[in-house]
Amino acid sequence: MFSRFARAHIAVLAGIVLLPAVAQAQTGSIAGSVTDETGGVLPGVTVEVASPALIEGVRATVTDGAGLYTITALRPGTYTVTFTLPGFNTFVRDGIELSGDFTANVDGTMTVGSIEETVTVSGASPVIDVQNVVSQQNLSREEIDTLPTSKTYFGLAALTPGMTQLISGGGHDVGGNSGDVWGYVQFHGSSEADGIVMWDGMTINNNIGLGGGSSKQYFLNQAAVEEMVISTSDMNAEYPFGGVATNAIPKEGANTFSYYVNVSGTNGGLQQNNVDASLEPRLAQPGFATQGTRKEKIGVDKIWDYGFGLGGPLVNDRVWFYTAHRWWGAQNEQYRSFANVAEGYASNPGATGYGALYRADLTQPSVLDIWNRDNSIRFTIQASERNKFTVSQSFQDNCACTYWTQWGLSDPAAAINYTYGPINLTQAQPPAVRGGRIDSQEQHRARISRRGAARLARPGGDRHVDGGVHGGRRGHRAAARGRRSPQLHPVL
Repeated sequence: MFSRFARAHIAVLAGIVLLPAVAQAQTGSIAGSVTDETGGVLPGVTVEVASPALIEGVRATVTDGAGLYTITALRPGTYTVTFTLPGFNTFVRDGIELSGDFTANVDGTMTVGSIEETVTVSGASPVIDVQNVVSQQNLSREEIDTLPTSKTYFGLAALTPGMTQLISGGGHDVGGNSGDVWGYVQFHGSSEADGIVMWDGMTINNNIGLGGGSSKQYFLNQAAVEEMVISTSDMNAEYPFGGVATNAIPKEGANTFSYYVNVSGTNGGLQQNNVDASLEPRLAQPGFATQGTRKEKIGVDKIWDYGFGLGGPLVNDRVWFYTAHRWWGAQNEQYRSFANVAEGYASNPGATGYGALYRADLTQPSVLDIWNRDNSIRFTIQASERNKFTVSQSFQDNCACTYWTQWGLSDPAAAINYTYGPINLTQAQPPAVRGGRIDSQEQHRARISRRGAARLARPGGDRHVDGGVHGGRRGHRAAARGRRSPQLHPVL
């Protein structure tokens, strides 16, 4: 335990000091112009934006000679914009909603006043971004939790028109039945390799298998996510590709304590069977699990998603924290792979009368077991009036257990359990904010590392091949063990 945390702390320090990599996190902006009642521009107007989403509470800038202003690096939330200038009445716009990298256009019209007055304008928040042409889908935390779909990468992609999902093992995710596994998404036929997956603007995908830019080994902990931004076209020049850019904007603490709880799941008892009389003859063929004594439907054993988050202040207006924990997965019966009746008789096949090393037991279909477990923490630190730091650390374990059974390539005893962990994701962001603008925002990817073990049940001795490469590249350890391992379950 000590070594894991020691490695994480060293990784954070190494990232801050040694490994800067410039990247741009997706954050919102508020921009506009300020004029008097005659339409003349007003330079030198103080513009302040205030929101509970800002650890500093209020961020300010001043209009330029043309009466224009821009305040950037604003997190998702509800904002109030205040315009002040000596000799003029104070002008206030409230209820401004920001999400993703949306730029809200908020103009101010100020009137001359001999006495100090405040004019507050309440209305609909801007919904059209007149400064950016990017086409994107913003999914808030409320939408993700409310919509009847899974919280996996593929489930969220299904909510975007024109997007298709290609999952390892084939098929489509329905309510989380695929689990969170390798795969990628396409938009209107774009290349699967021409995309990116990000955590607060930092790339977390890797080229595992044939997944290209969309694939990944670190899976998103939705209990730690405030909003998902899926950009599909017309992205700016910092994205050197034409595919899908998926960015998870993380939750942060606040000056008040709050918590998040999500518990969802299902099992085969809640699954409907749409096999009618016309399909029964086709299913009564060799190789389908409805043959013989097994008549019930093939499908879900169980799907589960348990998440918990807690955030608040360590020091009001100075240090916030948010910690998130999630355990999720799916277990599904596989109609093309079955237990071996002849297992254990390889040395004396004649004793069973089968004469072969494999004979399918159609009453025992394989169960593909996909699970993930993640524990994350994030700190937000207001070091000075114009300098905010964020540091986050995640520890994740996952398993694609009894893999290859979905293609009918092995029985459960010979299936491979791809287990990875701990997968450490460390991120540090020290942006310098001056005059309402981000002069530079460096994202230090200190370390994305993983260790994996592919365990194969096979008679004979054990063999081990160890190897590891850190810094986001692949490390793995393969072991062949002579034992049956049809299902593995994580221990909380």
